[in-house]
Amino acid sequence: MRHGNYFLSTFETRKITGIDISEQMLKLGRKKVEKEGLTSVIELQTGDSETINFADNSFDAVTVAFGVRNFENLGDWSEGNASCIKAGR
Repeated sequence: MRHGNYFLSTFETRKITGIDISEQMLKLGRKKVEKEGLTSVIELQTGDSETINFADNSFDAVTVAFGVRNFENLGDWSEGNASCIKAGR
């Protein structure tokens, strides 16, 4: 829960949305979220971080843990997904 705990302790976080393409990783993550008592704050969904599908201005911040090393083209990711981050954040 390192990333989640960081955001919860550093920012006025109301909700964290996590995505992973692997159902096994989501299963493990959900167990950790439940163990920490954070199910009302952290939601985990199936998704591909190279092509996230969230509406414009959905998030204050976006972070990627280990997935970046697997991106085929990091430049395409940042251009294609930047719109989901609120301006000025």
